[in-house]
Amino acid sequence: GRFLFQAMATESRHVVVYIGAEGDERISQHSYPAGGNLLASDWQAGQKWSEHHFLEIPADTEAQRIYRLTAGLYDVPSVYTFTAYNSAGNQIFPTIGQLIVHGQPAHNPDYTYRFGDSIGLQEPVVRNDGVQIQLCLTWVSLKRTETNYHYFAHVIENDELVSQVDGQPRQGDYPTSAWLSGEVIEDCIPVDVGPTSGADGHINIGLYKLETFGRLPITRRDDDASLGDFITVDIAQSN
Repeated sequence: GRFLFQAMATESRHVVVYIGAEGDERISQHSYPAGGNLLASDWQAGQKWSEHHFLEIPADTEAQRIYRLTAGLYDVPSVYTFTAYNSAGNQIFPTIGQLIVHGQPAHNPDYTYRFGDSIGLQEPVVRNDGVQIQLCLTWVSLKRTETNYHYFAHVIENDELVSQVDGQPRQGDYPTSAWLSGEVIEDCIPVDVGPTSGADGHINIGLYKLETFGRLPITRRDDDASLGDFITVDIAQSN
C-alpha cells in the first residue's frame, strides 16, 4: 500500500514505521521512513513524502479470516510507540484497512439448504453432552454478497425458547460479505442450555440481515421446496 506522511517537526529519536496485521504478528513490516532515505533527524517541519509497503503472507496463515491492519511509529532503542491523534486532537489507534485471507473455493460444493440465492448450508451436526450443545454448521458460498448476514440458533423445548445464539460466522472474523463464490466455511457454535436439556428439544436455524431483522427465505436444494425462514434440527439426532 501507499502511505503519505508529513513531518510536524524534526525528531531526534530513531523513528521506525510499522505496518501490521492484528492477530498475526508475522504479517508486518518495519522500516525507517522513506525506506531509510529520510531519517527522522533530517525531517523539516511541513515536509511531505510517500512510501510503499508490502506485506508477505505466510503460507500457513489462518485462512477465512479478516485481519485489521494497523500502522504507527516507534523509537528503536526504547521501543516507545508514538501516540497518534486525529485532526481534532483526539487520541486514536490508527487502522488503515483490512486484510482478507480467503479460503480455497471448491468446484460445485455440496449443500442441502439454500438461503436466499447466495448462501448454502450442509446438513447441520449437533453434539449434546447434556449441558452444552455444539452446533456445527458448514456454510457454502453460492455467489458473492455485499450483506453481512447474522445467524440465529434457537433452542426450543416444550414449545418454549430456552436458549439462543446470534452472531456472524466464525465469531465475526469472516463475515458473509468476504466470502468468495465456492468457499466452504465451517463454524461450530457452543449453545448453553443447562442441565435440563432433553432429547425432545430442537434447534431452529436461520440467517437474517441485522439492519432490518429480515430473514432469508430457505429452500431445499434437491427439490426447491420452500422451508420458510428457518430449518429445524432435532437434538435427539445429535452425535
